[in-house]
Amino acid sequence: MKRTAFFLALLMALCLFTACGGESAGNIAEPNDNSVTVDSSNAKQYTLDCGISITAEKGLTESQQPSFTAVLDGRNMAVMFLAESKALMPAGSTLDDYANLIESGNKLSTPFTEDSDGNLYNSYSRTIDGDDFFYALTVKESPDSFWLIQMSCREKDRAHYEPLFAQWLATVELPDSAPAANKTLSERSYSMNCGLSITMCDNMGEFMMEGFDEFYTNNEAGMVLIVEEKPDGYTLEDYCAAVEEANNTEDLIPNEYGTPFTTFSIDVEGMTYYYFLSTHEFSDSFVLCQFFCLDSFRDKYEPLFPVWAASLSE
Repeated sequence: MKRTAFFLALLMALCLFTACGGESAGNIAEPNDNSVTVDSSNAKQYTLDCGISITAEKGLTESQQPSFTAVLDGRNMAVMFLAESKALMPAGSTLDDYANLIESGNKLSTPFTEDSDGNLYNSYSRTIDGDDFFYALTVKESPDSFWLIQMSCREKDRAHYEPLFAQWLATVELPDSAPAANKTLSERSYSMNCGLSITMCDNMGEFMMEGFDEFYTNNEAGMVLIVEEKPDGYTLEDYCAAVEEANNTEDLIPNEYGTPFTTFSIDVEGMTYYYFLSTHEFSDSFVLCQFFCLDSFRDKYEPLFPVWAASLSE
């Protein structure tokens, strides 16, 4: 999306919990009929590779999707699981703290409340690629992790599934420990909706985030892009100066790849984040690119952010 005026007041205080899976609908297949008939007895218990178990509709298949610990996909519904280490949260954080972070980060219109099935529960609806989806979600905790569990269906099937989702979310049994993170980083090229491509680690998931043209995260690191139409006579140096003034950053100076950049750290919700901010010029646009990660992952990602930013191309 190209803007006719600069969107320079960049939200620098991004955190990894602003996109905890809320923009995915799983791989729900498009049904042939206009409605779905749900038999509440048509359910089974699933035990997933990550050790979590849950009762849900029969016919679901476990799959892997970026940014989720596990996913169950079906014809009419999906279940998405995300485990996040308590080590990523401020010391002493409670399940209520995690719920509040999910609520504020994803701009949910209602708070999490305990329902009649014992879930710390919330729900919302979103439009994705022209389809309307309903989500029911709960948060739970194991000894080492907080978990976000979401069930989704098409909005038109909400009346059938909403009461069942609440029942099924109450059946979740968590493993004692979350799966170990993969410490080996492999990379791939992403062709983005804005028409640009970029190389990053291969487990980045794409999400929608208001104010940004692109938003990707793997729950350790994130990347956002803002694409802005190039005014006549404006140079990259002019754009850098405008970004510096609008965001009160240090000077953006070209690095070894020729990319103007700056770095900084900010405390967000009691956690420290490291940011790599760069600017880019293309045939008819300027682009603001920002990579970020928790400070605890800085050693892992700091040398990679400049390389990935330099790979941004038309």
